[in-house]
Amino acid sequence: MITVFYSSFPGHIPDDIWQSYLQLLPLETQQKLLRYHFWKDRYAGLYGQHLLLQAFLECGLSKQDFFKIKRTYYGRPYLNDDIDFNISHSGNHVVCAISHHNSLGIDIEAIRSIEYQDFNSFMSNEEWINIQNSPDSLRTFFEYWTKKESIIKADGRGLSAPLANLTWINKTTALLDKKQWFLNPLPIADGYSCYAASDSPEQNIKIIRKTITE
Repeated sequence: MITVFYSSFPGHIPDDIWQSYLQLLPLETQQKLLRYHFWKDRYAGLYGQHLLLQAFLECGLSKQDFFKIKRTYYGRPYLNDDIDFNISHSGNHVVCAISHHNSLGIDIEAIRSIEYQDFNSFMSNEEWINIQNSPDSLRTFFEYWTKKESIIKADGRGLSAPLANLTWINKTTALLDKKQWFLNPLPIADGYSCYAASDSPEQNIKIIRKTITE
């Protein structure tokens, strides 16, 4: 079972509410959020951490477990070998996936106008052909991008992994360095592409909307 929690943040959070929710997080996390220059990054970070805290509590973990989160050599957060989790955000939407006994990754992207040709090194020739021949090239690009991002986040190496070397078995299954990953599209919001990747073919995904601040 993979559970995906998601939320969205408004244009402004009153300072007293922001401070009260910020202080519930580990000091190192608070300091990291306060270093972000843009308010959207600070809000997204705050919401992501509180989604993760709620995910821990609903999966039978404790707030003490939340404070025990460590980071790998590549900077990926983890708790232990029994549970895996991943956070992503784009626009004003934030998602958090959590699962027992599966490696997983999640990525969400607002489908927006960009110079996607600048990402040439991250796509194979076949992928570029599919993007350019698509009736909606931007959406196709972001679908590829969120699939790839979710896989390399599940893999744990992030952009250190060879994105252009993914081998597609079909539209929802891929190989990265001979390890098989299974992808599931997530209907989080209109105008967004979101995928979860897992090393298990399990298709049972529960999606829960959460309200973080009021």
